[in-house]
Amino acid sequence: MALEFYIRNNKPDTFARTIFNKSLKVKSKVALKGPKGNFVLKEAFSALPMLFIAWDGGFASIRSLVEHAFLLQMLNLMNFYWAYPATESAPYLDNHAKFWQTMIDKYTYHSIACEFDRYQKK
Repeated sequence: MALEFYIRNNKPDTFARTIFNKSLKVKSKVALKGPKGNFVLKEAFSALPMLFIAWDGGFASIRSLVEHAFLLQMLNLMNFYWAYPATESAPYLDNHAKFWQTMIDKYTYHSIACEFDRYQKK
């Protein structure tokens, strides 16, 4: 099993800044928390269509579910919708999400440009 991490280059975020300015040293200890909740592919429902929705940087968890379904050779209809800031030309791994269409017969991908500021405080 491999773990992948998607870290946004967000200057106010101390950890992201440490990574992107290359001050995190090899073999440094990093404390991780999570994941929280129950975000899994329920194979018992394998005959039902699947709907995946990602908001901005939420692609990482969707990616693991879609690729898990692909490895299981599930034949479900899969629709993936990915909302991203309209100020960008496309989501950051847009080509990766599009590529799945060449590998999975019943998979469709839709990117949706939305008006939002990912750095705006709530």
